[in-house]
Amino acid sequence: MSKSKVQSLKCYCILHIESIKFEKDIKFPVFIRVARVRKSGIFERVAFNSETNYSMLDANLVAQFDCEFIIPITLYQKEGHKLEKKILDIEIFSLDKNQGQNCISKVRMDIANLTDPRSTARQTSNFQTNKFGTAQLNFRLCVLPIDEFPNGKPQSYFSFVTIRSVKPIIEEVESMSSTAPDLDETQGLDTSTADTIVFDNSFHHLNANGLQGHMTLSSFTKEIAMKKAKPVKHSESSSRKKSNRKQIQKFYQQRIQEVQDKKAEEEAPQEKPAAESITFLDAADEKQINLINAQKPLIAQINFDQCLTAFAVQCFNCLVTPQSRQKDYSKDLISVIQEYHIMENPMITPEVFEYIHKPFYDTINFALSKDHSIPSIFGIFATAINYGLLLSDTCADYTKAHQIVLDHIQQIIMNIVSFLITTLMSHLVLAIMGDGFDALDRESLSNVTQSIRIFSQLSKSFNIPEVIVQGVVIDCCHQFDAMLFNLIIETADEYTDAKLDILVNHIKEIQKVFDCLSSNFTTAFTIILGFITTAKALISGIERKRIIPSPLLRSIAERCSPLQLPAGVKLEDLGPVVPRDELRKEKPSPKYTFTFESLFTDSATGNFD
Repeated sequence: MSKSKVQSLKCYCILHIESIKFEKDIKFPVFIRVARVRKSGIFERVAFNSETNYSMLDANLVAQFDCEFIIPITLYQKEGHKLEKKILDIEIFSLDKNQGQNCISKVRMDIANLTDPRSTARQTSNFQTNKFGTAQLNFRLCVLPIDEFPNGKPQSYFSFVTIRSVKPIIEEVESMSSTAPDLDETQGLDTSTADTIVFDNSFHHLNANGLQGHMTLSSFTKEIAMKKAKPVKHSESSSRKKSNRKQIQKFYQQRIQEVQDKKAEEEAPQEKPAAESITFLDAADEKQINLINAQKPLIAQINFDQCLTAFAVQCFNCLVTPQSRQKDYSKDLISVIQEYHIMENPMITPEVFEYIHKPFYDTINFALSKDHSIPSIFGIFATAINYGLLLSDTCADYTKAHQIVLDHIQQIIMNIVSFLITTLMSHLVLAIMGDGFDALDRESLSNVTQSIRIFSQLSKSFNIPEVIVQGVVIDCCHQFDAMLFNLIIETADEYTDAKLDILVNHIKEIQKVFDCLSSNFTTAFTIILGFITTAKALISGIERKRIIPSPLLRSIAERCSPLQLPAGVKLEDLGPVVPRDELRKEKPSPKYTFTFESLFTDSATGNFD
């Protein structure tokens, strides 16, 4: 009996794990392990094994990972059968100080039989954990042929992903064999402790016999692949070629004739209208028209001067002596520009546009220096942002001369952002006390909450774009992050699990007050979260492969109580001893840069679907 024919296709399985939202809080670091195990009879070997970095749950019970895995696989299909299964295991672990590494749950995926293997859309899947209720995994998954990557394995298929999986990575590229594996990958594996993500692998069509079709290797290739042409006779082919050649020649002759006719029409002298047909112009009218044409520059200058005067008065009324400083006056200001139609004048230049807007710059700077209260600042903030958007929308169809004004307004907005960060930081600094673990006691937290909530409420009432608000929040939290870390690393003498839990709760409180999105949590508190996960890992039992010797790791380990190191690893192996003040982090400079284009191209959540 002859063996059935087997087809194979080498592919990359590209998995992006974004986050996991839990039902209950977890006070320990969590991480994800992605693995593929190949079985052949009684033997099995690890074909792929990699892990994410440690992550702490935020105030919304979300663990953010943003980690990408590139997994080489080979798909097999026997003639008349569906694709052989390729099982991918996703295990979620926590670092419990009592139990060490504890598997919370296990998710299994058949990556060979996806509904749409080329889809990069964001997907979600719910699964059960052993202690923490239902959890939701947010991920992206696609399977693409290796041939689509001529430059080799992609480093970052999803360009917005900035975090890679942690090393070491065990990776075995499956070889192309003439026969498929004799044993199904799911055979003999215990699935009682794992949730299997069931994709809607519904069959797409009925074949000629009325039987249901199966997922085939062609599902993983591009839709634009050329179909095999039917064979044609030589006589039919030659006659078809002659017919096509004649049609092409006829088409080009028509196009050449059209171009020649159009050129002749443009070069032909235009006939002057008969004298008797012009009955509304006399010598005096022609003289007046010539006079108007000669005076056009002067008329344009008068229009610009009138617009400048009216715009200066409007800026003074709206920004220097307004009825209320807690108001957006962008529509009142743009109405003057629209009334005088200066953007429609072909003689407008960037220098003229800049000169007309000089009163706007002067009055807005005066207003910023006169009143430093947060509500008043937000009125000016909203006015500057919305006026820039309205100006861009008004002038876009007529001129680019307004771009120099937009650049100046962007700088004004950045100055306001810097002022807001400084003001918010002045409240947060007062909350830092003791050795850092005592930061944000009940009284100081109440004062900080009241001040920051005003910022959040005004952002919503003035409809400040979320991408700007999150930019301010991230920069502000990042500075607080560095200050709190420096205080702890210099003054605290003992790191216990209880103290670390208090510190985590403080960070979550700050996140709540700021309305910091879960997707920005790890970015806003990068330093302190790294410190917390490292200390908790040393207390719970860190893995040898995650140890990267450094002076900071040595300093943290010396103060952890209790300290659990892998067998054979000594304290001296973690790094050299240095003075504590050398472990300080420099005050981070603001990273957020505002541009009007960023309002349309950036995402506050990082989700671009």
